Amino acid sequence: MSMDRPASVILAAAYHEAGHAVASWRQGDGIAGITIIPGVDPRTGRPHGGVFTLPKGGDRSALSGWGHRYLVTTLAGPASQRKHDPRSNVLSCAGQDFSDARMFAAAMARSRESERALLMWAQAEARALIAANWHLIDILARSLFRVRQIEGASAIAILEAVERAEAETERILFLRRAKGARPFQGAPFE
Repeated sequence: MSMDRPASVILAAAYHEAGHAVASWRQGDGIAGITIIPGVDPRTGRPHGGVFTLPKGGDRSALSGWGHRYLVTTLAGPASQRKHDPRSNVLSCAGQDFSDARMFAAAMARSRESERALLMWAQAEARALIAANWHLIDILARSLFRVRQIEGASAIAILEAVERAEAETERILFLRRAKGARPFQGAPFE
């Protein structure tokens, strides 16, 4: 993805990569870094951006759980890009994501039927995760659009700061309700 592309295309890529990153983080895996600076995929020779995730380790049962998380994280990028701009050319940006998900599901499944079911489940989970965390994706994507690359620790700090701010807002609203304060109604300077 060349940086001389229109801003709308670069922004769509930022939402795509932010979707991968938030999905990985939300599922308990790490984020090593996020970029929309073009690189070349060594497997395909095609330019791409990227999110570099850090799966949590463990025994074989944890590895099986990682497989499910990997599928959701892989499909969260295209789901996020589609939510941001339904007319965006998701297939041109996410072809490798779909291919990786299909190959991984085939390796995990015992039949073509269970492979299809696994992919349908992962797509539904990815869309649900994106919808539930859209506010985080929006903030991370806009930050990524501005700076083009974010270290993993910085991405996690952004996400955690948003969550802390939301928790503090909820605490303040709870305390106001507990004290019997009326909710805000009307313009403040009428």
